[in-house]
Amino acid sequence: QGDVLFLAGADSNFVDPDRLPALFPHAKLAVIDGAGHWLQVQQPEKFMQAVENFYAQY
Repeated sequence: QGDVLFLAGADSNFVDPDRLPALFPHAKLAVIDGAGHWLQVQQPEKFMQAVENFYAQY
């Protein structure tokens, strides 16, 4: 029932944004450019910024 953050690399098709609302109505999605499935390794600064932005809302 709470908000959840999904992070996806723009070069990965692992997360299907069209399915998120039905499965997780309160989901937030952040897509990281220049990253695939290992976005926390490929773009660590962008990854951390997305997480910090999400936490800052609360």
